[in-house]
Amino acid sequence: MGDEPYTIPLPWVVFAVIARSATHGVVWASVAAVITAATLLATRRGVSGVPNTLMAGAVAWFAGLGLLGVINNSPTSWLAHNGRAVSAFGFVVIALVSLVFTPAAASYTRMLVKPSRWKSPRFESLNIHLTLLWALAFLGIATSHLAATWLSKGSTTGGALTTFNWIVPVALGVIAAHWSRRWWDEFVDADTEHSTADALWDLAFAPDDHEMH
Repeated sequence: MGDEPYTIPLPWVVFAVIARSATHGVVWASVAAVITAATLLATRRGVSGVPNTLMAGAVAWFAGLGLLGVINNSPTSWLAHNGRAVSAFGFVVIALVSLVFTPAAASYTRMLVKPSRWKSPRFESLNIHLTLLWALAFLGIATSHLAATWLSKGSTTGGALTTFNWIVPVALGVIAAHWSRRWWDEFVDADTEHSTADALWDLAFAPDDHEMH
């Protein structure tokens, strides 16, 4: 389960759902996000040959966020109102830092290609672009959450808050998933050594259906 691409945003989704502008809201949301990320780490098949830096980073980020929530647990604090934005920004930081070592996307794409292709320039470039794409999407999500916080200080209707807290983030996630799938399909089409039956965003992917080398 932890290697499946659709699990990528789960810790951040869990945090966003639980986080509220109330005492300990950030703390409980962080605890839930840490548990989610740790569970995904524990359920990895480990066939990619690289650690899942995204989930490991999520555990560290949300643990730190939860600690800040304990230290400053006022429901009127900046963190209480902007926890979702800080959470999303954490994804950006983790993704960009991973580029210094191994792009975060590699933990999810390597299991779909032959090990002999892991170091190919085209495959490495794909992982860099996928990692940057999701970092950009989460930067937009963080900005949208900040906009929702700013709007909440005025006489804005609940509809506007829903738009910036939920509709825009979901739309950005869908767009990122669409382009990820498109780039992956282009990579598969251009790589004659890769089976065209593989699909990065096929939620029904089962290892038993693919020969792993």
